[in-house]
Amino acid sequence: LNKFIPCLEAGIAASKAPVLKVTVMGETRRLVNKVFRNNHVEKLVVTGPCTFNLFPVMEKLKEVVVNLETSVNCSYWKSKIDDRTLHRAGICCVNVGSVYENCPNVERFMGVEIGMVSHKQSFEEWNTKIKKRFYDDYLQQGGSKEMNAWAKTRWFERRPVLSKYIGHV
Repeated sequence: LNKFIPCLEAGIAASKAPVLKVTVMGETRRLVNKVFRNNHVEKLVVTGPCTFNLFPVMEKLKEVVVNLETSVNCSYWKSKIDDRTLHRAGICCVNVGSVYENCPNVERFMGVEIGMVSHKQSFEEWNTKIKKRFYDDYLQQGGSKEMNAWAKTRWFERRPVLSKYIGHV
């Protein structure tokens, strides 16, 4: 694992493909952030478990597609058993918080339109607007929690801190 993640991150950084597809077959239950840096990728397609913890840093990125197994309940970190029927869009597998200032051209994230929310505001203001969009998506999927209860278990409050170096676990 200590060698795999740095090699994976270096391979992603070296790619010149406009569409990058990553399929994760399995994931350890270690909370390890994977930071994918690239200046060429415009569309990122990730298939993997809720706990993959991917943070994209891609200046040309326009769309993030996350394929989660709908037949499998959400397995996000510390999720309660009675809150696993719907996946946590925006934090399962790929964290939307990392796109703030790191992916300035992103338009769509897991089907949610976020391109019209400017990065030229504080993270707190940006996060409030993005959170509202993902909460609306949660309701459309059949979720029933009030926004404050939803945010406590299905959203993040702080800006993710990302390593500046490839392979720095």
